[in-house]
Amino acid sequence: MKPKKLALSLSGNIVHYRNIVDGLGEFLQHHPEWELQWQDQNLFWNSPQVWNCGADAVVCGVIQESERESVKKFRGEVICVSNRARETRLHSVVVDDREVGRLAGRYLCGLGFRRLVTISENPYFYFQQARFAGLQEIVDNTPGTTAQTFNPWDYGGYEGLVRHLQAGITPPFAIYCVTDMPAVRIAMAAMALGLRIPEEAALLGTDNSLLLCQFSRPRLSSIELNGFALGQRVGELLTELSQSPAPSPLRIEMPPLGVVSRRSTDITALDDPRLAKALSWIREHKGKDMDVDQVAAHAGVSRRLLELRFKEILGRSPYQEILRLRMDHARELLLRTDWPIGRIAEEAGFEEIRTFNTAFRRETGMTPKQWRENTGGVPV
Repeated sequence: MKPKKLALSLSGNIVHYRNIVDGLGEFLQHHPEWELQWQDQNLFWNSPQVWNCGADAVVCGVIQESERESVKKFRGEVICVSNRARETRLHSVVVDDREVGRLAGRYLCGLGFRRLVTISENPYFYFQQARFAGLQEIVDNTPGTTAQTFNPWDYGGYEGLVRHLQAGITPPFAIYCVTDMPAVRIAMAAMALGLRIPEEAALLGTDNSLLLCQFSRPRLSSIELNGFALGQRVGELLTELSQSPAPSPLRIEMPPLGVVSRRSTDITALDDPRLAKALSWIREHKGKDMDVDQVAAHAGVSRRLLELRFKEILGRSPYQEILRLRMDHARELLLRTDWPIGRIAEEAGFEEIRTFNTAFRRETGMTPKQWRENTGGVPV
């Protein structure tokens, strides 16, 4: 049977797109019923040529309004992987951007930060709005926490913004950027103006571009979006649609993979040194046998005082913090590895798989196996 042709209309300069293409390429290696259609010697097609290339399907990024008529006339399937605008007229396989923001909020609030700053160069992009909305959900549910959004161009650029932050926000505070490049530019401006990262301002990006993160000073912590699994899901959807076309556009949202921590967030931002010590110890031992009494002993306080300080400052109990970090670790392992559920439960600090399954279902509404299948994790 002759393979179906697939054309790609994506920018090769966007880190997330490159990861999607890697995942899609891995899918195609195992599905000979599909093959790529190149534009001469180029992997990626330009618009609007792609809509007349004769392919059976197109995977695309942003659809401009000027292209809409050409897209309507295209006879094959079209899958959009861009969240610059919320696509409602085409099939979409995209990142769950609201969950990206929640992840950023949980991570930074979990480090003890109560003053958060978000950076937005393009406030009208849907993915930025969704990420900030997700972060705001966490802020609203974390007592004593505030978040402010700034556009560097309102202050003449990144150095102007950093000067404004130095003058107006008491350190320590945390800065979240919806991509890595603005975070790197913040780091460069901070170095020039004497704002110490992470001691005065922790810095978190998004995309986990190794080139940007590794060469940033200091090295940049970043959220990895799991584009590889998203690309594989695109391939699966193409196959599903070729067998049974959908009557209306499908939208599939996939969660981020997790935070890759580096030097730019290597700090616990709490005025109470005993609480900071307790939080650091919990993070370091989240995959080991641990209870609240051990945490209190390590912090040098009574269990009662530790529980009171946790509730007062963090809005949750020490046990809830232990469980939160264990669940985050378990989700990361479900996405990143092909380990069996029993091993993941053990690595995440649960003595019994039954306890792990119960806790996981209570938080997500799914078993670990179901969650792994629904989010593009490695199947076993």
